[in-house]
Amino acid sequence: MFAAVLVFATAPSPAARSTHPVRLNFVCASPEALARSQVQSVVRELMSTRGEEGSRAWGDRAVAVDLNHDSHPEFLVPLSCGGTCNCTWGIVAEGPPRSLGVIEGCVLEFVWAKDNWISVSSYSHFSAYEGALTTYTYREGQYRRVSSDDLKPEAVARYEECKDNKSCCP
Repeated sequence: MFAAVLVFATAPSPAARSTHPVRLNFVCASPEALARSQVQSVVRELMSTRGEEGSRAWGDRAVAVDLNHDSHPEFLVPLSCGGTCNCTWGIVAEGPPRSLGVIEGCVLEFVWAKDNWISVSSYSHFSAYEGALTTYTYREGQYRRVSSDDLKPEAVARYEECKDNKSCCP
């Protein structure tokens, strides 16, 4: 029987961020994290609009991450995933329950932001040597895409090591 653990990640100090990025992927999400939250109605709404985008709909698990340093987690919920590891993720807050946006990617990485909300960079897998990094920042109540760049093979390798790898979970 599979045993899951509730994951509540906090971003490391600014000094630690530069040398030890916090990364996660689908295997880090657990049903328990979502079950203990009060965001199920928001997730159901997101699933009705975004849950059929990949080859498999999920919406039944999450990773709890404190994205704004207020000691209360926000939830990263895989809504749907394709066969290449890339997922559509809903970012949901509990108090009050609301969507903070939708992002896409295989491996998510958290980056310090000046406004106290952590930026999220998402690695999208194209092949063993090709991928892109998209950065989302929190503005006007939502995570919004601000940039997307193709990665060189050596950068792709750094993200590929976290693809479907529980050792990368916070």
